[in-house]
Amino acid sequence: DLRDAYGFVENNGVVSINAANYSNVNNTDQITWTVIPNLGRTNSAITVEPANADRQIPNNYSPYVEYDFTLFSSGKLTIDTYVSPTLNYKKNEGLKYAISIDEEEPQIINIHEGETQPDWEYPAWWNNSVTDHIKKKQSTHTVSAAGKHTLKVWMVDPGVVFQKFVIDAGGLRPSYLGPRESLNTLIKIK
Repeated sequence: DLRDAYGFVENNGVVSINAANYSNVNNTDQITWTVIPNLGRTNSAITVEPANADRQIPNNYSPYVEYDFTLFSSGKLTIDTYVSPTLNYKKNEGLKYAISIDEEEPQIINIHEGETQPDWEYPAWWNNSVTDHIKKKQSTHTVSAAGKHTLKVWMVDPGVVFQKFVIDAGGLRPSYLGPRESLNTLIKIK
């Protein structure tokens, strides 16, 4: 029932959330989430500061942001996380973040997985990411019931810049910019 909707509301099988419009934020004494105005394809972006922070293990005390949303169905869904393109400047296994819905175990996502190349080769994926000013990473989740849910995104490595999250409950259609941001019941209309 739409009257019970809370947060971002599913429409045609999709919930689209601009990263800067979080419902809740958890900072630590050393690490804070920061909104970067007008960075991104459709709105502002978020990242953590300082940029040289240590890698974090996702838990209730590490830096995270939450997004409340409402689904009208249950079952398997996918989340496309739109991040700004970045090279693996740490020269390690890649920059990571963690993502979950409700109380599920966080999934660690490596934004550079499978992209390691010798230094003398120019990575072809970089051309596409920079041209589109976006890189999409996908995760799969299951929700057991319709209703209110919470998307939680943890900082694992600094340097990951989040632009948008698109939750596909079966209605996502191809488009260049992705769907417009969903209605958010937590924002007062003036």
